[in-house]
Amino acid sequence: MHPKIKLYCLLAGSWAMTGVLTGEVYHVAMPSAGGDDGNSGLDWTEPKASISNALAQENVNAILVSNGTYNLADVVNISKPVTIRSWNNGAVDRDGTIMVGAGTNRCFWLAHAGAVVDGFTITNGFCEEGVLQTGGSASSAGRGGGVYMAVGGMLTNCLVVGNAAFARADGRGGGGVYMSAGSLWNCRIAGNIVSNPPSTNSYREGGGGVLVGSSGMVVNCEIDNNRSYSGQYAAGGVKLYNGGWLENCDISNNFAKTNGGGVYARMSGVITNCRITGNTVEHNGGGIFIHADNPGSDFGVVVVDCLISNNVSKRTQYNTSSGGGVFIYDGTNHCLRNCVIVTNTSGREGGGVYMTAGFIEGGAVCNNVNLGANFGGGGICALATATNMLFIRDVNISGNWNNGGIGGGGVIMRNALLENSIIHGNIITNSLGGGIHAYGTSVVVNCRIANNFSYYRGGGLSVTDSTIVRNCLISGNIATNALGGGIYTDNNFGGEISACTITDNEVQGDPGFQRGAGIIVVNTNNIFNCLVWSNRWSGTLPEQERDLGMYAWIDDLAAQSNSVHYCCSPRDFGGARGNITNPPSFVGIAGENWRLAGGSAGINAGTNLPWMLEPGAMDLDGRPRRDRFSRQADMGCYEYLPQGVMFSLH
Repeated sequence: MHPKIKLYCLLAGSWAMTGVLTGEVYHVAMPSAGGDDGNSGLDWTEPKASISNALAQENVNAILVSNGTYNLADVVNISKPVTIRSWNNGAVDRDGTIMVGAGTNRCFWLAHAGAVVDGFTITNGFCEEGVLQTGGSASSAGRGGGVYMAVGGMLTNCLVVGNAAFARADGRGGGGVYMSAGSLWNCRIAGNIVSNPPSTNSYREGGGGVLVGSSGMVVNCEIDNNRSYSGQYAAGGVKLYNGGWLENCDISNNFAKTNGGGVYARMSGVITNCRITGNTVEHNGGGIFIHADNPGSDFGVVVVDCLISNNVSKRTQYNTSSGGGVFIYDGTNHCLRNCVIVTNTSGREGGGVYMTAGFIEGGAVCNNVNLGANFGGGGICALATATNMLFIRDVNISGNWNNGGIGGGGVIMRNALLENSIIHGNIITNSLGGGIHAYGTSVVVNCRIANNFSYYRGGGLSVTDSTIVRNCLISGNIATNALGGGIYTDNNFGGEISACTITDNEVQGDPGFQRGAGIIVVNTNNIFNCLVWSNRWSGTLPEQERDLGMYAWIDDLAAQSNSVHYCCSPRDFGGARGNITNPPSFVGIAGENWRLAGGSAGINAGTNLPWMLEPGAMDLDGRPRRDRFSRQADMGCYEYLPQGVMFSLH
């Protein structure tokens, strides 16, 4: 087959984007293989010696480049709809066809939307802010050490390695590739660098590997071992600037001096089906840093179906950096959806995620660690402002550890909603809330909070201010400071704890001080419809001072007792408010099935709270919150489901 016909077949997909072919295919080879710019270049018997000379031909449509090492004294500027492909006996040869910059110029400039560069190693390219290159403009300086893509085009099957950008101004960067539009496909971007002088005041440059503009797309790429030493918003691996699309990429072992060890995303953009692993930052966002320009911004970055693991945010022995996996700051519509965020480490707060805005929906946040001493949150640190609300739904938050901070082995949350989630097996050292520490106007609803551990108070969770806890199972948690095995409440006057099953929790520690194995009520109002039973302690208090699972403590004991309504507990809070001391009869204590058995004292024994009367109000199993016949709520998080057959006569 004629080489030109063969090339037409192989490049049909690329050329389909640029129209019907009408030009010639030129050939380039090393001088040692017969390459000479005086040759016609129309076949392999008379190849050109340089890509630039082949590009200068009026009728060029494609260029085949034979394997070899080509030293580029100047940038290859592709201002035509031309495909340039490596060629080794009919096959693309990325590793054997090497474009080497002179250390003073970038290697390729794709200045046409129809330009395609396919199958090269691109190395030793360089650009610097304030220094123009051939055919360049002031706006291109400092952007794209290896490759600059101004208006589009495609870079595919390439290795971009060992290039650098010296950025001195905002919006500069892209040590390997800068692309304001266009696409990268099946490339590896590795070992590139962005840096700038320490005295430079600019802060928006970055992208050690790739800087992507609003119309850029990066697909099926490996982006690893890149470095960014510049700017406040730096990005070691990839920077998405005001948009861009990142799909099915491996982003690993990158480093940023400031924000975004793996990825930095500003304002908007999509990151989907990517693996962001082993990246490091000395400030915020070991894996991903997401940012908008102001708290109320409607823009949003969407991260979907990604693995974010083994990333680290650290500075000076782990004491000032947040968001080991993900850091989200400002804006209202940022979203992490169905992501697995595991084994990340932070030095300040939010081992898995630190967020002041946005949503987490689905997925898992597991086995992350916070080593700092600020707010905390081994798994998630969610701190909204008073006018903002954060949402965490359908998430498995398990096995996280907070070794410092004010609370939250699994989650610390302020003005946030945590819903339909599992909080399991988290640990906090010397602070509040093994599973959750919630304050402000937080809401915890329809959650399973189990087997968490606090070396201080609140094995399952601690709540304060105006926190609402509803329809939750709180079981198997432990506090070692003798207070609040299941829940520790303190000054939660504006909040509510309702329809919760609090069982099988334990307090340890000073045997003469143990109280509240299930729940300890400290300056708290509004506890309704809770089952507090089968909690454990090993203390030595006399019988009349024991908490019997539920303890009202501090100051006015009578006033505190008056905050407990329609609850089942071994402690007698008085029947005038619907409280009972009868055993609730669970389906299977041995199997940890805490649903009500037939004949349980908790059936139809609750009060119908306003939220239970709303359409669609459900229990923790997703069944209607009130009995269909009596229209009365049960105690605890589960409504009793009668067994048997129902007949309907017409």
